[in-house]
Amino acid sequence: RGEPNDEAIAVLARAGFLGLTLPTRYGGQGRDYTALAAVCEELGAIDTSHQV
Repeated sequence: RGEPNDEAIAVLARAGFLGLTLPTRYGGQGRDYTALAAVCEELGAIDTSHQV
């Protein structure tokens, strides 16, 4: 239906995707926005409700 479900969000969180661009000192991965764009593109290919 175009809405992310709680289970999918939990999986993304455990994989570290929700903190992709947060600095590592705050528990994120410290990646740049190019990495975020690549992740969003791949997630969007599966289901557009998971894109940012």
